[in-house]
Amino acid sequence: MKRTKNDKLLFRLLLENRHRMYGYIFSLVRNRADAEDLLQETSITLWEKFDQFDPETDFIPWAFRVALWKVKNFQRKQGRSKITFSDELLELIANRYETLEPRLGRRREVLQDCLEKLNHADQEFILSRYEPGANAQTAAEHSGRNIQAAYKALARIRKRLHACVTENFQPAEP
Repeated sequence: MKRTKNDKLLFRLLLENRHRMYGYIFSLVRNRADAEDLLQETSITLWEKFDQFDPETDFIPWAFRVALWKVKNFQRKQGRSKITFSDELLELIANRYETLEPRLGRRREVLQDCLEKLNHADQEFILSRYEPGANAQTAAEHSGRNIQAAYKALARIRKRLHACVTENFQPAEP
């Protein structure tokens, strides 16, 4: 199968924005597995409908709209088997997330910069704590620390990261 310029563009946009899209979807469904499934479904729909996307516009609002449709359809199918939000509440949450997302994205960038300023051992330790399915105990085992030392080290690293983000985060002017 021959790849087109549009396929390459979509692939790049999906890779660059995967975390933003996942965060958006997760804010609406609050379940990791459902959010991952919906992210995949959203990505497929974006690929199928990519010819309708104007590359001169911002990809994220378009992707968020598609994701919102997927979430609404998902919740309709769930029916009474799970607690679901009304369409009105979903729209409210979606709009609020879209308003906050640029600021959240900037905070993530600052956090990434702050993580890179940590020494290698602290980077490895904090990242091992936040891997999917990990907890303080698994991070302690990974680093060779006992659980009490792990909690102290995590608190120290989190405090440093918080101070770094607070010092370096400059929200955009309204």
